[in-house]
Amino acid sequence: MSKKPAILKSSQAIRSIVFGQQTINVAWASETNAWRRKLCAPELQEEFVQVLGKHKEPLPPGTTGVAMKESEHVSDGDPRPHYTAYCLDGAGKTIQVIHLIKDGDEVAEKEEK
Repeated sequence: MSKKPAILKSSQAIRSIVFGQQTINVAWASETNAWRRKLCAPELQEEFVQVLGKHKEPLPPGTTGVAMKESEHVSDGDPRPHYTAYCLDGAGKTIQVIHLIKDGDEVAEKEEK
C-alpha cells in the first residue's frame, strides 16, 4: 500500500523572485493534512530561495508559487540531497511536487501531486 502525499493547506511567504517576466512567490509550507510547522529558520528560508533560483527553468507551466515542503534531505526514492517543494498555481493549488537538487542543475519531478 502506497503512502498518500501530504496535501498543502497553508504556507508562509518568504519573498517573491523575478525570473525574466515571471514572478514566483516563494514560501514554506506551514500546514498540510498530515502535519503543522510553526517555525522555519531564516537561514533555511534563504537557502531554499537560493536553491530554487538555480532551478527556475524546469518549473511546471502555470507555476506562480513554490512552497518548501521538506528541507534538504535524502530519501529511499531519491538518494541525492534535495528539497521537496510544492509548485502552486495562481489560486494556491498544487500543480506538482518536485525535488530541487541543492548542488546540481536538475530538478527531479515526483509522481505524486
